[in-house]
Amino acid sequence: MKSVVQNLTRCVVTAAVASFCLVVSVDARAPLARPPHQPRNAGNGPQRFPAPTTVDQVIQNVGNIATTVDNWGYVGGYSYLGLPSGEWPRGSGHNYLAEIRYWIGGVTPNGDTLVANSYDDFQGMSDLSTAANHRILLSTDTSRYYSYDPNDTVGQGLGDPANGWRVWDPDSASWVYNRVYNPLDSTFFPGGPTSFQESFYRFNDIAMNGTSLLGLEMTHEVLQWNLCYNQDFMFVIVTITNTSSVDYTNFAFGLYIDMDVGGPDGTGENGRLDDMVAFDSTENLAWTYDVKGWDAGWGGPSVPTGVMGTKLLETPDNIGMTAFRTDDWALLPDDDPGRFAMINSTQFDQSLPPTDQFYIQCTRGINLSAGKTVRVVYALIAGKDEADFRANADLAQQLYDNYFVGPQPPATPKLTARAGDGKVYLSWNDTAEVSIDPLSGKVDFAGYKLYRSDNQGKTWGQPVYNTGNNCLDLDYSPLALFSVA
Repeated sequence: MKSVVQNLTRCVVTAAVASFCLVVSVDARAPLARPPHQPRNAGNGPQRFPAPTTVDQVIQNVGNIATTVDNWGYVGGYSYLGLPSGEWPRGSGHNYLAEIRYWIGGVTPNGDTLVANSYDDFQGMSDLSTAANHRILLSTDTSRYYSYDPNDTVGQGLGDPANGWRVWDPDSASWVYNRVYNPLDSTFFPGGPTSFQESFYRFNDIAMNGTSLLGLEMTHEVLQWNLCYNQDFMFVIVTITNTSSVDYTNFAFGLYIDMDVGGPDGTGENGRLDDMVAFDSTENLAWTYDVKGWDAGWGGPSVPTGVMGTKLLETPDNIGMTAFRTDDWALLPDDDPGRFAMINSTQFDQSLPPTDQFYIQCTRGINLSAGKTVRVVYALIAGKDEADFRANADLAQQLYDNYFVGPQPPATPKLTARAGDGKVYLSWNDTAEVSIDPLSGKVDFAGYKLYRSDNQGKTWGQPVYNTGNNCLDLDYSPLALFSVA
């Protein structure tokens, strides 16, 4: 794990013409537009949506990656509407993700080859509020979650909170309180959302004609944080339950990824024709990059493009990535046997020369017997280059293996200001000083920095560029420094 110093800037109080900012420091140890696809239909979105009454969408945007999430096994795909689609860094307008889809299938006992896929077969299921409501639950939207107190989510064993953040449990076929890991005693307890922003929904393979293709029910959960060490990736958890009476002994899962690295350049293109893909089978890792390292639609050679890809963090029975498939986007198979042949193979394709190409991370040989639930977890990861991307991928795996527990800044103290004669009196409580870091279980408070701004928070004094802090590119000379050391 890499050592980082995290700083949390929270409180800004305006008094007269001056603003003051109190920064709490902690010494922590961290594990370190184009039109949519298939077919290109005049920019009107994917050709086939689920029944309109079941469709819902949210935007995940707490971390440094922002993207839409639909409730039918679909991520991204709406940058042509001005919505973020794998936008990284968040707010940059650089949308890397054309779309993420799922191909899931097998062979039935009577020999039929069936693949349920996001475009043709999935649609959202009702949430926990009413049978007719197909909302995606979103922890940062008060209109989208079951009543709980977001300020009291420690857990039943540690303060008896409202316990209102619920997720679907396939084993009991019911909505249950989310369980959060407590590293202090290595137990799980009912609490609030696991992450800083969390979305959750259920979907199935019942097509618009009302018939289930394979008898599958799925849950889809996305988790994001915005701390400096975990903001460049997001976690996606997919569970698949076989509700049919059929045993699928050679089931396969395909994570279909299409990236377009670049933006509209005025010629009708968006950089997609310069894309190449790569993989690392030992790390269950795959990614897309621009072969030139820049794109005309994103500012030309002076603005380097980054790398975005996915890592399989967990697969059924730890099977891992059994194939990596890629091809030109226009050559995608359009029937179930063709799709299954791709995701059930053991072939590891090399990248095509620069062009518009997809990739699929495949896991075959899954035993999905009747009534069984399996789980696939992956991370969507960004980095400034391959080395940075790999470092973020490694960290995502470490955090997942540690039940998402990593270092966090101390709780934010309450800062108050009282005006005086030509002065202002500042005071704050000791909330930060008694905060326990969830990773170490220790009080690791390091001190306060007090800054002053005379331009309403645009700057905070004399800039300091050599901060010696991996999480802080720009700092300012503080007005006062209070340290426990």
